[in-house]
Amino acid sequence: MQKIYFSSTIFSSTIFSSTLLLFFSSFSSLYCSNLPPLKPIIAHDAPLGDPKIPTIAPKQAKDYMGKKVAVEGLIVNTFYADFADGQPTFLNLDQPFPKNPMSIVIFETDVKKMSFNSLAYQNKRVVITGIVESYTDEYKITRPQIKITDISQIAIKN
Repeated sequence: MQKIYFSSTIFSSTIFSSTLLLFFSSFSSLYCSNLPPLKPIIAHDAPLGDPKIPTIAPKQAKDYMGKKVAVEGLIVNTFYADFADGQPTFLNLDQPFPKNPMSIVIFETDVKKMSFNSLAYQNKRVVITGIVESYTDEYKITRPQIKITDISQIAIKN
């Protein structure tokens, strides 16, 4: 976990510190009130511990269409498609779109239900559990994806 420390020598004045704190709290309440809190889930044993669910790399997902798997990969970028039906958030694994071997999709209703914030998972190695489906992107390329509807389906790997 990254922590930010302020040196007391920089803020020698209590009045200045109080003013700065008031400014930041006002700023965050005005401009950040619609953002859900960053709260990533640390990997648990469920996706990795179930011998019935194979753990695969994202590039193997195309060979598991229609099957439940645990996919371990790096989320290299995310994209919120506010213009698309269902306003999905895409998490691209191992390579940025359009070269990603697969995507994770979370529709807006599920994002709100889970208080999901994709930025908490950016550049993190994750384990995603779900059924591999196919989708066709705007380049008319069919590729694998897993739809997340519950926070227990995604976990940050240590």
